[in-house]
Amino acid sequence: MTQAFPFAFRLYDKTAGKSKGETRDRDASSLDVSRPVYVLMDSWYPSKTLVGACLKKGFHVIAMLKTNRILYPKGTAIQAKEFAKSMEPRDTRLVTVGKERYRVYRYEGALNGLKDAVVLLAWKADQPMTPKHLHCA
Repeated sequence: MTQAFPFAFRLYDKTAGKSKGETRDRDASSLDVSRPVYVLMDSWYPSKTLVGACLKKGFHVIAMLKTNRILYPKGTAIQAKEFAKSMEPRDTRLVTVGKERYRVYRYEGALNGLKDAVVLLAWKADQPMTPKHLHCA
């Protein structure tokens, strides 16, 4: 369980008449694996359709999110970067990854298209907790 293998590499052919999103969603739905699968993606990929297809297959999804992604703390819609403005260092936990330290806030709740998700709002510990330095995953 210490190895990772990428699946289904395909060169995107824009002349095929399918969008990148349609191709991506089809590829995720076509994977048939019997072991635990963790789908890692950058902030361009986590669409409602793709995440839904992955969850339907029982896959775990780990994705970067854009800071304008809508969260629903206490049922109120707000962009992650706006929600982060209300954070104080005491609201976060210090986490060390390698030699880097981060301030991390754990949000669990709804996102657009998902009833329940976990989002980590993180800042490098040596940087100000501003939206400019915010990372969401």
